[in-house]
Amino acid sequence: MDKLSYGLGVSVGANLKQQGFNPEIVDDFVEGLRDYFENEARFEMEALRTFKSCLWRTRGR
Repeated sequence: MDKLSYGLGVSVGANLKQQGFNPEIVDDFVEGLRDYFENEARFEMEALRTFKSCLWRTRGR
């Protein structure tokens, strides 16, 4: 196990948990990461728009 990668995962997980994300999204989150790094991201622009829209709503914009 790469400790740096694991530490990054713990950091991201802690941040998501603190922001109230549901732990059930972990599989989708990891799948999105893998797909992006393998240049196989599906509906990339739609996913980014959805993410930004959700983020803006949670920050009151």
